[in-house]
Formats: sequence, structure tokens, C-alpha cells
Amino acid sequence: MVGMTERRGRPGLKVGSVGLVLFALAAAYFGLLLPMASDGCAQDEQALICTGLGQWLVLAIAALGSIAAAAIALFGTWVAPKRDWFLALGYLGVFASLWVAIEIADNAEAYR
Repeated sequence: MVGMTERRGRPGLKVGSVGLVLFALAAAYFGLLLPMASDGCAQDEQALICTGLGQWLVLAIAALGSIAAAAIALFGTWVAPKRDWFLALGYLGVFASLWVAIEIADNAEAYR
């Protein structure tokens, strides 16, 4: 069983956790701005971002996906504090959700 003194003695884990939370919040905030990529869409555009569903997907994937990835990683780090790869997976999950949302938002250029 891990004592409290062993958990307090891991400053790298604390710094990584705070960094992950800040990265997830920044990604979620950026995700709130991504639906504005549809502002330049014409009436007859077929790109996903030009539909209401596409705008919702961009928002949900970036905002909710990044917060969920960070929450799962932080819970895994809390349950198993010796395994630092939970934080690495959290960073990867936040980055992946933001990347997928940007790809959907930027796909309108492919149809022009």
C-alpha cells in the first residue's frame, strides 16, 4: 500500500498533472472557437463543418474529448501513482481530440 509520504514525494507527477489540466482547458477553450470555421461556408457547400452536425462535432470532440482524456488520465494516475504512462496517455488523448477537431474544421478548404 502506498503511503501519503510516497505520494507527496513525486513532484514530477504533480507538475505533469497540473500541466495536463492546463493543456486540456486550453484545448477545450480552443474547441469552443472551432465552430466559427464555418463562417466562410457558402449555401451549397458539402463540407462537414458547414452543417449543424459538423459544428457540434467539432465543439464536442475538442472540448469534451480533451476534458474526458485529462480526467481519465488523472484518475488513472490517482489509482496507480507509480505508473506515469497514464499522464502520457492523457496528453496524447488531449492532443488527438484537438487534432481531429481541427481536421474536421479545416476540411472545408478541400471542397473549394
